[in-house]
Amino acid sequence: VAKKEVGRKNIVDFSSQCAKNNDKFLIRINETKSKEFQKDLSLISTIKESNGIIGVVLPKAQSYEDIDMLSQFELPILPIIESALGVENLDDIARH
Repeated sequence: VAKKEVGRKNIVDFSSQCAKNNDKFLIRINETKSKEFQKDLSLISTIKESNGIIGVVLPKAQSYEDIDMLSQFELPILPIIESALGVENLDDIARH
């Protein structure tokens, strides 16, 4: 977990540098069921102000609700489907 905190700080620093250079990036976060997910949402809130982030990669997406948890950021979401349930719900996920 300590490494994840260092990683989040590095992402904030990276985001600031991207803003200075007008660079853009995607961020991959933890799955919605992870205990780290809420911290990732806070991170997105922090770095969204830099205007460098252009989307969120969401691993293990299984439902529309997983995608909806990120809708508050008004960023493109790239779900990674890694389970049978995700495949089963693919139409709902894609409609989001």
